[in-house]
Amino acid sequence: MANLKVKDATGATVEVKATGSGSTGDPFIPDHGLTDTQLRASAVPVSGTVGVSGAVAVTGPLTDTQLRAVAVPVSGTVGVSGSVAVTGPVTDTQLRATPVPVSGTVAVTGPLTDTQLRAVAVPVSGTVGVSGSVAVTGPVTDTQLRATPVPVSGTVAVTGPLTDAQLRATPVPVTGSFSATTYTSTTASGTLTRPANATAYTAGALVASSTTAGSVVVPVVTVARIAAGSGLIRSALLKSNHLSGLDAINFTVDLWSAAPTFTNGDGGAYAVATNGDKWLGSMSGTFRQFADQAVAMCAADGGFPEIAFKLASGTDIYWTLRTNAAFTPASGKTFTLVPSVLPD
Repeated sequence: MANLKVKDATGATVEVKATGSGSTGDPFIPDHGLTDTQLRASAVPVSGTVGVSGAVAVTGPLTDTQLRAVAVPVSGTVGVSGSVAVTGPVTDTQLRATPVPVSGTVAVTGPLTDTQLRAVAVPVSGTVGVSGSVAVTGPVTDTQLRATPVPVSGTVAVTGPLTDAQLRATPVPVTGSFSATTYTSTTASGTLTRPANATAYTAGALVASSTTAGSVVVPVVTVARIAAGSGLIRSALLKSNHLSGLDAINFTVDLWSAAPTFTNGDGGAYAVATNGDKWLGSMSGTFRQFADQAVAMCAADGGFPEIAFKLASGTDIYWTLRTNAAFTPASGKTFTLVPSVLPD
């Protein structure tokens, strides 16, 4: 290699030999590259493009322009300040890592969990099938209640009247005081016992306790619940201990608020002497004869459904008996009146 002449920093010409010691006073041109130590000893200005092979450690921050000029692969965790626009889909793991606020309408595929359904009210359109029991909050409309039978446990306050069908469907317990409309039967408190004879009766004759007018005792029957009570007599059962002779014989029972007196005694014509203004009404019935007794069901005369009474005092009314057909009695037999009463 030939010697090379170059100018130093002062402009003086210096001859660089092809061979030499390489010292300051004896420079030379080496026939190989610079060592790592020589390169690092002094800063080497570089112009143009420098190719880099392998990884290069970078000290100091990169400028915005440098970052944007070339895509920079990043490994590890990168802290972000502010909002960062994301392009491309987010993975399932990334979505679940941090709650993501969503605006607008989001289509959901797949069933929601119980927790998700309960977290926010979900508007539902159309018909929803329900399996099992569902707790309902808020009142149910009249239409909803009527659409399907609703089982009810406990006590339910009912407003408005119940229909006949509803009342009959289930027994309804009743508490408190209430009045009941019932008919009661009372046994005659006095029994008419006819005289100890077998004298035949003619139609329209008085059947009484004595053949002497002044000795006739008019029987009584209890009809009122309280003293000076009132009520309605709908019918009466007339019984006799005759063992024969009364079948198909019709009788009339007259009812009185005070005992009448008679012009005649037993067997005579039925003729009231006093207290005609105390007459309440009459009932008639025809006997059916049985082996051990005779029975007649008596109903109010004149087409009336019942006989009303209002007592001035006490609880009893009086009754008298007349036959509407001829018959021959047995000696000393009795007649008993059992009325059906609706007391006030």
